[in-house]
Amino acid sequence: MAQTASTMLPLGTSLPAFKVQDVRTSGWLTFESFKDSPFLLVIFLCKHCPYVIHVQAEIARIGKEYVPKGVAMVGISSNDPGT
Repeated sequence: MAQTASTMLPLGTSLPAFKVQDVRTSGWLTFESFKDSPFLLVIFLCKHCPYVIHVQAEIARIGKEYVPKGVAMVGISSNDPGT
């Protein structure tokens, strides 16, 4: 399995530019996609991870509570989509 080195950024670091595919629409999401949201919650997850499975209902609850208040949420899968 290929490994990618992690680059830890200090708290308060501005969000780096990114481009990820939206699995719902096949479109692309970038920092600009969220420019109108005062907050962006980014969750790195793995759909089959036991810890993620354990907290998925809470993640959904957070979304239901905070998205209507203007918080944007995006989940980024750490898995290879082909496998």
